[in-house]
Amino acid sequence: MRMRHCPRGAGLVLAALALTACGAAQSPSQLLKDTFAGSHKVTSGNIDVDLTLTPSGSSTLTSPITLSFKGPFQDFGKGRVPNSEFTLSLSALDRSLLSIGLESLDGRGYVSLGGASYALPASAYRQIEAGLRKTGTGSASSAGILGKLGIDPLRWLIDPTVAGSATVGGASTTHIRAGVNLGALVDDIGTFLSKASSLGVPGAGKIATSISSSAKAKILAAVRVPRVDIWTGTGDNTLRKLAVSLTIPVTGATSSQLGGLKSAAVTLAVTYQDLNQPQRITAPAGVQPFSQFKSQLQTLLGAVRSVVAR
Repeated sequence: MRMRHCPRGAGLVLAALALTACGAAQSPSQLLKDTFAGSHKVTSGNIDVDLTLTPSGSSTLTSPITLSFKGPFQDFGKGRVPNSEFTLSLSALDRSLLSIGLESLDGRGYVSLGGASYALPASAYRQIEAGLRKTGTGSASSAGILGKLGIDPLRWLIDPTVAGSATVGGASTTHIRAGVNLGALVDDIGTFLSKASSLGVPGAGKIATSISSSAKAKILAAVRVPRVDIWTGTGDNTLRKLAVSLTIPVTGATSSQLGGLKSAAVTLAVTYQDLNQPQRITAPAGVQPFSQFKSQLQTLLGAVRSVVAR
Protein backbone atom coordinates (compact mmCIF):
# COMPACT_ATOMS: atom_id res chain seq x y z
CA MET A 1 0.00 0.00 0.00
CA ARG A 2 1.37 3.36 -0.99
CA MET A 3 1.65 5.97 1.80
CA ARG A 4 0.98 9.62 1.13
CA HIS A 5 3.22 12.41 2.44
CA CYS A 6 1.88 14.05 5.63
CA PRO A 7 0.94 17.72 5.36
CA ARG A 8 3.56 20.01 6.88
CA GLY A 9 1.29 21.08 9.76
CA ALA A 10 0.55 17.49 10.69
CA GLY A 11 4.29 16.75 10.77
CA LEU A 12 4.87 19.55 13.28
CA VAL A 13 2.06 18.25 15.47
CA LEU A 14 3.53 14.74 15.41
CA ALA A 15 6.97 16.11 16.33
CA ALA A 16 5.51 18.02 19.26
CA LEU A 17 3.68 14.91 20.45
CA ALA A 18 6.90 12.90 20.21
CA LEU A 19 8.77 15.43 22.37
CA THR A 20 5.97 15.42 24.93
CA ALA A 21 5.94 11.65 25.09
CA CYS A 22 9.70 11.37 25.51
CA GLY A 23 10.02 14.30 27.93
CA ALA A 24 12.10 17.34 27.09
CA ALA A 25 15.41 17.63 28.93
CA GLN A 26 15.62 20.46 31.44
CA SER A 27 18.25 23.14 30.92
CA PRO A 28 21.11 23.39 33.46
CA SER A 29 19.69 26.71 34.71
CA GLN A 30 16.25 25.18 35.26
CA LEU A 31 17.77 22.19 37.06
CA LEU A 32 19.57 24.55 39.43
CA LYS A 33 16.39 26.55 40.01
CA ASP A 34 14.41 23.41 40.80
CA THR A 35 17.19 22.16 43.10
CA PHE A 36 17.72 25.31 45.14
CA ALA A 37 14.32 27.03 44.90
CA GLY A 38 11.97 24.07 44.66
CA SER A 39 10.18 22.34 47.53
CA HIS A 40 11.90 19.12 48.60
CA LYS A 41 10.95 17.58 51.93
CA VAL A 42 13.91 16.12 53.83
CA THR A 43 13.13 14.64 57.23
CA SER A 44 16.01 12.21 57.72
CA GLY A 45 19.24 10.94 56.25
CA ASN A 46 23.01 11.05 56.58
CA ILE A 47 25.03 14.21 56.04
CA ASP A 48 28.77 14.33 55.34
CA VAL A 49 30.57 17.70 55.29
CA ASP A 50 34.30 17.86 54.52
CA LEU A 51 36.42 21.02 54.41
CA THR A 52 39.89 20.25 53.06
CA LEU A 53 42.92 22.49 52.63
CA THR A 54 45.68 21.08 50.41
CA PRO A 55 48.94 23.05 50.71
CA SER A 56 51.45 23.50 47.90
CA GLY A 57 55.12 24.45 48.15
CA SER A 58 55.47 24.19 51.94
CA SER A 59 58.29 22.28 53.63
CA THR A 60 56.27 21.91 56.84
CA LEU A 61 52.66 21.52 55.64
CA THR A 62 53.10 18.49 53.44
CA SER A 63 49.66 16.85 53.61
CA PRO A 64 46.01 17.96 53.48
CA ILE A 65 44.21 19.35 56.54
CA THR A 66 40.61 18.16 56.80
CA LEU A 67 37.74 19.16 59.06
CA SER A 68 34.78 16.76 58.86
CA PHE A 69 31.23 16.75 60.21
CA LYS A 70 29.10 13.68 59.51
CA GLY A 71 26.37 11.41 60.79
CA PRO A 72 22.66 10.48 60.70
CA PHE A 73 19.70 12.71 61.60
CA GLN A 74 15.96 12.23 62.09
CA ASP A 75 13.84 15.39 62.03
CA PHE A 76 10.67 15.94 64.08
CA GLY A 77 9.39 19.32 62.90
CA LYS A 78 9.95 23.06 62.91
CA GLY A 79 11.97 24.47 65.78
CA ARG A 80 12.80 21.08 67.30
CA VAL A 81 16.30 19.68 67.53
CA PRO A 82 16.45 16.55 65.34
CA ASN A 83 17.62 13.27 66.79
CA SER A 84 21.15 13.02 65.49
CA GLU A 85 24.52 11.38 66.02
CA PHE A 86 27.25 13.51 64.49
CA THR A 87 31.02 13.27 64.63
CA LEU A 88 33.27 16.31 64.33
CA SER A 89 36.87 15.44 63.44
CA LEU A 90 40.11 17.14 62.47
CA SER A 91 43.05 15.49 60.72
CA ALA A 92 46.41 16.88 59.64
CA LEU A 93 49.96 15.69 59.03
CA ASP A 94 48.55 12.24 58.11
CA ARG A 95 47.05 11.70 61.55
CA SER A 96 43.79 12.22 63.44
CA LEU A 97 44.08 15.17 65.81
CA LEU A 98 40.55 15.48 67.16
CA SER A 99 37.28 13.52 67.12
CA ILE A 100 34.23 14.63 69.11
CA GLY A 101 30.79 13.02 69.04
CA LEU A 102 27.67 15.21 69.24
CA GLU A 103 24.38 13.44 69.90
CA SER A 104 20.81 14.65 70.34
CA LEU A 105 18.10 12.22 71.38
CA ASP A 106 14.55 12.88 72.62
CA GLY A 107 15.28 16.32 74.10
CA ARG A 108 18.66 15.45 75.60
CA GLY A 109 22.15 16.20 74.37
CA TYR A 110 25.43 14.29 74.71
CA VAL A 111 29.05 14.73 73.70
CA SER A 112 31.69 12.01 73.46
CA LEU A 113 35.46 12.06 73.49
CA GLY A 114 38.00 9.27 73.65
CA GLY A 115 35.34 6.57 73.97
CA ALA A 116 33.52 8.23 76.92
CA SER A 117 30.16 10.04 76.77
CA TYR A 118 29.05 13.10 78.74
CA ALA A 119 25.64 14.70 79.33
CA LEU A 120 25.14 18.16 77.81
CA PRO A 121 23.67 20.64 80.36
CA ALA A 122 19.96 21.36 79.83
CA SER A 123 20.67 25.10 79.55
CA ALA A 124 23.06 24.57 76.62
CA TYR A 125 20.57 22.28 74.90
CA ARG A 126 17.75 24.84 75.26
CA GLN A 127 20.01 27.49 73.74
CA ILE A 128 20.47 25.35 70.63
CA GLU A 129 16.69 24.82 70.39
CA ALA A 130 16.11 28.58 70.61
CA GLY A 131 18.55 29.15 67.75
CA LEU A 132 16.72 26.66 65.56
CA ARG A 133 13.40 28.38 66.18
CA LYS A 134 14.86 31.69 64.98
CA THR A 135 16.08 30.17 61.72
CA GLY A 136 12.85 28.25 61.19
CA THR A 137 14.75 25.01 60.63
CA GLY A 138 12.99 21.74 61.08
CA SER A 139 11.55 19.60 58.33
CA ALA A 140 13.05 21.34 55.31
CA SER A 141 14.89 20.56 52.11
CA SER A 142 18.63 20.04 52.02
CA ALA A 143 18.92 23.15 49.85
CA GLY A 144 16.29 25.12 51.79
CA ILE A 145 18.38 25.05 54.96
CA LEU A 146 21.08 27.00 53.11
CA GLY A 147 18.55 29.71 52.24
CA LYS A 148 17.45 30.09 55.85
CA LEU A 149 21.07 30.88 56.68
CA GLY A 150 21.34 33.52 53.96
CA ILE A 151 23.13 31.33 51.40
CA ASP A 152 21.40 31.35 48.00
CA PRO A 153 23.52 29.58 45.33
CA LEU A 154 21.23 30.88 42.58
CA ARG A 155 22.66 34.35 43.23
CA TRP A 156 26.28 33.38 42.54
CA LEU A 157 26.26 30.32 40.27
CA ILE A 158 27.02 31.31 36.66
CA ASP A 159 27.34 29.56 33.28
CA PRO A 160 26.06 26.14 34.41
CA THR A 161 26.56 23.09 32.20
CA VAL A 162 25.53 19.46 32.54
CA ALA A 163 28.73 17.46 33.10
CA GLY A 164 27.15 14.00 33.08
CA SER A 165 25.46 11.65 35.52
CA ALA A 166 26.60 9.77 38.61
CA THR A 167 25.37 7.74 41.56
CA VAL A 168 25.64 9.64 44.86
CA GLY A 169 24.65 7.98 48.11
CA GLY A 170 22.78 5.29 46.20
CA ALA A 171 20.74 7.82 44.20
CA SER A 172 20.93 8.53 40.48
CA THR A 173 21.94 12.17 39.93
CA THR A 174 22.62 14.74 37.24
CA HIS A 175 26.03 16.40 37.62
CA ILE A 176 26.04 20.16 36.98
CA ARG A 177 29.21 22.24 36.87
CA ALA A 178 29.16 26.03 37.23
CA GLY A 179 31.38 29.04 37.67
CA VAL A 180 31.11 31.46 40.57
CA ASN A 181 30.32 35.15 40.79
CA LEU A 182 32.75 35.61 43.67
CA GLY A 183 31.43 39.03 44.71
CA ALA A 184 27.89 37.68 45.13
CA LEU A 185 29.22 34.67 47.06
CA VAL A 186 31.10 36.95 49.47
CA ASP A 187 27.91 38.98 49.96
CA ASP A 188 26.08 35.76 50.91
CA ILE A 189 28.80 34.88 53.40
CA GLY A 190 28.35 38.32 54.94
CA THR A 191 24.61 37.67 55.27
CA PHE A 192 25.34 34.35 56.94
CA LEU A 193 27.66 36.03 59.46
CA SER A 194 24.98 38.57 60.37
CA LYS A 195 22.48 35.75 60.97
CA ALA A 196 24.93 33.62 62.96
CA SER A 197 25.15 36.16 65.77
CA SER A 198 21.42 35.74 66.49
CA LEU A 199 21.18 31.95 66.40
CA GLY A 200 21.77 31.44 70.10
CA VAL A 201 24.86 29.31 69.46
CA PRO A 202 27.44 29.73 72.26
CA GLY A 203 30.27 31.99 71.11
CA ALA A 204 28.52 33.04 67.88
CA GLY A 205 28.27 36.62 69.10
CA LYS A 206 32.06 36.87 69.09
CA ILE A 207 32.47 36.29 65.36
CA ALA A 208 32.40 39.03 62.74
CA THR A 209 28.88 40.05 61.75
CA SER A 210 29.72 41.45 58.30
CA ILE A 211 32.44 41.70 55.65
CA SER A 212 33.83 45.18 55.10
CA SER A 213 34.37 46.61 51.62
CA SER A 214 38.15 46.47 52.07
CA ALA A 215 38.02 42.83 53.20
CA LYS A 216 35.81 41.96 50.24
CA ALA A 217 38.28 43.61 47.85
CA LYS A 218 41.15 41.54 49.29
CA ILE A 219 39.17 38.33 48.91
CA LEU A 220 38.28 39.12 45.30
CA ALA A 221 41.93 39.86 44.52
CA ALA A 222 43.28 36.72 46.19
CA VAL A 223 40.95 33.86 45.33
CA ARG A 224 41.58 31.98 42.10
CA VAL A 225 39.67 29.41 40.05
CA PRO A 226 36.41 29.19 42.04
CA ARG A 227 34.21 26.35 40.80
CA VAL A 228 31.07 24.60 42.00
CA ASP A 229 29.82 21.10 41.24
CA ILE A 230 26.24 20.10 42.05
CA TRP A 231 24.69 16.65 41.95
CA THR A 232 20.88 16.78 41.92
CA GLY A 233 18.51 13.80 42.05
CA THR A 234 17.52 12.64 38.58
CA GLY A 235 13.94 11.92 39.58
CA ASP A 236 13.28 14.57 42.21
CA ASN A 237 15.84 17.39 41.68
CA THR A 238 16.77 17.18 45.38
CA LEU A 239 20.31 18.21 46.27
CA ARG A 240 22.53 15.18 46.91
CA LYS A 241 25.97 16.80 46.80
CA LEU A 242 27.52 20.27 46.59
CA ALA A 243 31.27 20.78 46.11
CA VAL A 244 33.02 24.16 46.06
CA SER A 245 36.69 24.43 45.10
CA LEU A 246 39.04 27.40 44.91
CA THR A 247 42.72 28.27 45.19
CA ILE A 248 44.20 30.90 47.50
CA PRO A 249 47.73 32.21 46.77
CA VAL A 250 49.99 32.77 49.79
CA THR A 251 52.82 35.32 49.81
CA GLY A 252 54.96 37.44 52.10
CA ALA A 253 55.38 36.79 55.81
CA THR A 254 52.57 34.24 55.90
CA SER A 255 54.32 32.15 53.26
CA SER A 256 57.61 32.28 55.19
CA GLN A 257 55.96 31.32 58.48
CA LEU A 258 54.34 28.29 56.82
CA GLY A 259 57.48 26.81 55.34
CA GLY A 260 57.38 28.59 51.99
CA LEU A 261 53.71 27.85 51.31
CA LYS A 262 52.84 29.09 47.80
CA SER A 263 49.13 28.37 47.62
CA ALA A 264 46.33 26.39 49.22
CA ALA A 265 43.58 24.56 47.37
CA VAL A 266 40.36 24.69 49.41
CA THR A 267 37.47 22.31 48.82
CA LEU A 268 34.13 22.12 50.62
CA ALA A 269 31.93 19.09 49.94
CA VAL A 270 28.44 18.53 51.38
CA THR A 271 26.91 15.11 50.67
CA TYR A 272 23.47 13.76 51.61
CA GLN A 273 22.70 10.03 51.68
CA ASP A 274 19.69 7.88 52.60
CA LEU A 275 17.34 10.85 52.36
CA ASN A 276 13.98 10.29 54.08
CA GLN A 277 15.04 6.83 55.23
CA PRO A 278 14.51 6.03 58.95
CA GLN A 279 17.64 6.50 61.07
CA ARG A 280 18.28 4.49 64.24
CA ILE A 281 19.90 6.62 66.96
CA THR A 282 20.37 5.24 70.47
CA ALA A 283 21.43 6.86 73.75
CA PRO A 284 25.05 6.32 74.88
CA ALA A 285 25.78 4.09 77.87
CA GLY A 286 27.68 5.12 81.00
CA VAL A 287 27.13 8.87 80.65
CA GLN A 288 29.46 11.03 82.79
CA PRO A 289 29.14 14.65 84.07
CA PHE A 290 29.82 17.44 81.56
CA SER A 291 32.50 18.96 83.84
CA GLN A 292 34.72 15.95 83.15
CA PHE A 293 34.35 16.50 79.40
CA LYS A 294 35.56 20.10 79.64
CA SER A 295 38.68 18.96 81.46
CA GLN A 296 39.40 16.25 78.89
CA LEU A 297 38.82 18.68 76.01
CA GLN A 298 41.27 21.26 77.37
CA THR A 299 43.95 18.59 77.63
CA LEU A 300 43.29 17.39 74.08
CA LEU A 301 43.30 20.89 72.57
CA GLY A 302 46.65 21.53 74.23
CA ALA A 303 48.04 18.43 72.56
CA VAL A 304 46.61 19.50 69.17
CA ARG A 305 48.20 22.95 69.46
CA SER A 306 51.60 21.42 70.20
CA VAL A 307 51.38 19.21 67.11
CA VAL A 308 50.30 22.06 64.82
CA ALA A 309 53.03 24.35 66.18
CA ARG A 310 55.82 21.95 65.20
